[in-house]
Amino acid sequence: MVAALGAICLLAGCAIQPPTIDVSVSGFVAAEFSPTLQHAVVPFDAEQANDLQFAEASEEVQRALVKAGLQVATSAERPDVGVFVDYGIGSPRTETSVVSLPIWGQTGVASSTTTGYLSPTGAISAVTTNTPSYGVVGADSVPVSTTVYDRYVMLSGFDLNRYAKSKEVKRFWQIKITSSGSSGDLRLIIPYMLNAAVPYLGKSTGKAVTVVLSQDDANAEYLRTGVALPPK
Repeated sequence: MVAALGAICLLAGCAIQPPTIDVSVSGFVAAEFSPTLQHAVVPFDAEQANDLQFAEASEEVQRALVKAGLQVATSAERPDVGVFVDYGIGSPRTETSVVSLPIWGQTGVASSTTTGYLSPTGAISAVTTNTPSYGVVGADSVPVSTTVYDRYVMLSGFDLNRYAKSKEVKRFWQIKITSSGSSGDLRLIIPYMLNAAVPYLGKSTGKAVTVVLSQDDANAEYLRTGVALPPK
């Protein structure tokens, strides 16, 4: 279906843009938080600490923290903020929408050629040949069903010093990142979701903010690999 739509779009003369990912970001921050505090990504428990997917995601989160201008503690430094990472994906569901597809047909006559003939008896006759023109003559409404996955990433920055002193759990900041789309590969999508959240890490968004990213976004690829792509 996607290939067919692309072919029709080319015939109709419309521009084809790279696929996009819509991400919703909602951030909260406590008044006493300072971006100069040292951060470290920490696991919930021993099970998460031994999870290879968490190890991969935690590296991506650390790159996002640095890109956001927050301080990340080195192995020799004691962190002030422990960043907990939670992520998941829902079961696939089906969404049906109606799209309008152009109908291609004859729109008129592009040019005409008339040829005259003289018979042996002196009679003159003429034949006209028309060259038709083609284009969009209408539209059809076609139902399209799509498999959709709901994805989420939750980051929470806790006050490690307060917890060490009094066992009190205090959040400095938290951010919820959600996205719905056709990909069920959470490893593929997490860097995009983190990239959408970078401007809002350690900040309050005031409301849920929608960020639209291109699937060829170089910043998301950097968060995934740690290697900056050369500018195009």
